[in-house]
Amino acid sequence: MLRDTVGATNHIEGTVTGTLVITNALVSDWKSWQGYGQARLRDGLLWDLPIFGTLSRVLNFVAPGIGNSRATAAQGRYTITRSVIHTDDLEVSAGPAQLRFQGTVDFDGQVDARVVAEVLRKTPLWAPSSALSSPPAAKVLEFRVTGHLSDPQLKPVYVPGFLLPLLNPLGTLQNLVTPGAPAPDRSPR
Repeated sequence: MLRDTVGATNHIEGTVTGTLVITNALVSDWKSWQGYGQARLRDGLLWDLPIFGTLSRVLNFVAPGIGNSRATAAQGRYTITRSVIHTDDLEVSAGPAQLRFQGTVDFDGQVDARVVAEVLRKTPLWAPSSALSSPPAAKVLEFRVTGHLSDPQLKPVYVPGFLLPLLNPLGTLQNLVTPGAPAPDRSPR
């Protein structure tokens, strides 16, 4: 199923259950599907899926290793309108991190969603004092996800542009030392 939907051939596992109810569809019109359903995942490894792998790097920057935790549970309900799947409540619990998604994905694999990553919120010793799980700090870990499921683009919603390198310091360093990369413009403005 994953190969057909996102082209994934990497290591992905877990137990998935769910329902899919199609209330109206024309087989000859791929854009006509209507319906609803729900899905659940238990004990899953999702980080090799591009949409979760992109977030994995951000989470690992905040707390090393957290972005590779097994998803103990994931669940969400969805509706399908004109072959666009919409959810308001997809939640993924992975160790001390929780991801909450709202948005759409169409039958062609185009994504338009928001995800909020709450880090260390349910960790007993950390949670009461965690600045990362408080509402203002959680906004720092809120992203807009666009593009195709196989190559999603993640953009922070509330982080000013000049702070973006801090969310991916290794990528920023790699870009600075890549051979053949143009030198930064240091001319006075």
